Amino acid sequence: MAASTWGSSACASAIVAVALAACGGSRSPQIARKQSPRPGWGARVALAIDIHAVRPLADFPVPIRITPDRFDLKRIAADGHDLRFTDSAGVDLPFEVESLTPSHGALVWLRVPSLGAEPARFEMYFDNPNAPYLAESEARTVWRASFTGVFHCVEDGVDSSPASAATGVVGTNPAEGVFGEAFYFAPKKLDALTATLSPATGDRTLCAWIRPDGLDRATRIAGVPGFALDQDRGGLACNAATAPNALAVDTWRYACCVHHAGFDSLYVDGIAAGRPGKSPDRAPTGAFEVGGRHEDPPAKRFAGVIDEVRVSNVARDPAWLAAETAAKGTIVTFGAIENL
Repeated sequence: MAASTWGSSACASAIVAVALAACGGSRSPQIARKQSPRPGWGARVALAIDIHAVRPLADFPVPIRITPDRFDLKRIAADGHDLRFTDSAGVDLPFEVESLTPSHGALVWLRVPSLGAEPARFEMYFDNPNAPYLAESEARTVWRASFTGVFHCVEDGVDSSPASAATGVVGTNPAEGVFGEAFYFAPKKLDALTATLSPATGDRTLCAWIRPDGLDRATRIAGVPGFALDQDRGGLACNAATAPNALAVDTWRYACCVHHAGFDSLYVDGIAAGRPGKSPDRAPTGAFEVGGRHEDPPAKRFAGVIDEVRVSNVARDPAWLAAETAAKGTIVTFGAIENL
C-alpha cells in the first residue's frame, strides 16, 4: 500500500539556447531538453474525475483503475510505490494501492479534497525506479473522512482505515468484485472476516457491495450485534428497518444502513429503500463479522460475493451514498501519456 502527501513540485519551462557563430555567421538554434516538472519521473498523464455530485464532497475516496490496455505496466513499479497524484496546483494527494497485477493492472484509491458538479482535474506521475517508498500511515489518510473500518475484502482482510483494526479471515475464496478482488463466501462453509472495532455510538453508517448466490435464506451480511446489515431472503434488514425485494440473484447491490437520531434507514444503490426502524443510539459491544453471525452454522451463513465493506461514525447522506454508488461506473477520464 502506498500513499502520498508530499509537497508540490515546481514546473520549469523549456530553456532555449541560441548559439551565434562568430563574425556575423549564421545562427544555429539549439533547444535544451525540457526540464521535468517532477525530476526522476519518466511520465505523467492528466485525469479528470466526474462523479456528478449533487453537493460538494470533501475528502472523497475515488477508485482509479490503471489497466494494461491503457498503460505499459512495465513502467510502473511492481507494487506501485512510484505512483504520485497531484491536484491542479501541483500538491500531492494521498492514495492507497489496493492491488496491482500484470494481467489486471492496478486499483488505486485516491483521496480527492473536493468533488462537485463539475469535473475535477489531476495528474498522475509514474515510471521512476528510484522513487522513495511512502509510509503506510499516509495510505490510511485516504480514509480520514470519518471512516472507522474499511475492508477491501482482499488477502488477509486488512482494515485500511486510520483505525487499522485487528482482523482475521477464515476460509473465503478470491472472486471478482465491483472494483478489484473480493471475497466469495461459500455455502455450507464457515467463511468469515472478523475485526475488532470501537463500539458503535450515535450516528453511524455501514455499507457493503453484495452479490448473493440465492434469495432463500435470512443471514448476516456484515456488522455487530445491534447494528448490522442482514439479508432477509430477497430483502435487506437492519434491526427494525426493512427493505423487501431489494436484492437479486448474482446481481451487485450497494447496501447501506444509516443510523441517525434513534432510527435506522436502509439505502440500496444510493437510494432510500423500505421502511426505517427505531434502534438505540448505542449498539451492544461485540465482534464485527462479515459473512454471517458468529453463532450461525455454515448452512445458515451468507452465500455469495462481498466487496468494499465500510463503517463510518457519521450518518452518510444520500449525496455521499449516491456518489459511492456512481464510483462503480466510469468516472475517470485519462488524457494522453506525456513522456518527461
